Amino acid sequence: MKPLLELTVKLVLFTLTGVYDNVCCFTCDGGIRNWESSDDPWIQHCRLFPDCPYVRQQMDEDIIALVRATYEEIDNINDVN
Repeated sequence: MKPLLELTVKLVLFTLTGVYDNVCCFTCDGGIRNWESSDDPWIQHCRLFPDCPYVRQQMDEDIIALVRATYEEIDNINDVN
């Protein structure tokens, strides 16, 4: 498991599912897997589950919107290529 993911799990943002690197949010039950070494757990959680009550409690609405917009733009660029 990647060091940042290990630290995040230890800080109780996610719980391990017991399958490879799959984790699950303790609040919204959102699952994330296939972590890259550069992935930031908070950013990925915000990107994939922006309506999670814990994300909304911990992150500013403007940051959530920025993360979503950034990844939408990246996805659009990838779709063109």
